[in-house]
Amino acid sequence: MLMKIDLSPFSRDAQLLLAHCLGVSRAQLLARPEAEIPAPVARTFAQLLKRLEAGEPLAYLTGEKEFWSLPLQVDASVLVGTKLDDEAIAAAADVVHKAARPMDNTSGTISQRKRASRVFTERALRSLRDA
Repeated sequence: MLMKIDLSPFSRDAQLLLAHCLGVSRAQLLARPEAEIPAPVARTFAQLLKRLEAGEPLAYLTGEKEFWSLPLQVDASVLVGTKLDDEAIAAAADVVHKAARPMDNTSGTISQRKRASRVFTERALRSLRDA
């Protein structure tokens, strides 16, 4: 039994997941939106889509994460980055602030250096997030 799935409401990750289930690239999937999907593949996709919607990273579901166009094999033992939100940025800045130590080639008090470390960390992570 073959099924048709409308791709338009799916997110990019869901489209990549369906392409993975079909063994094709996302470009191939999008080039043939009218293609029918075998029922077993549709069932597998539905199961994986539930896990994706529950927050499981796409890389864990597909077993692959691309880095600079290089496909890397991953599993649950690989830490896949999460999106930088304000809470994560603040936590990282707190860690840096606590760990800041005096340096011989800087001026100012340790308090000033710790505060500067926090500010620089927050700015750098926000820049990465917003890039």
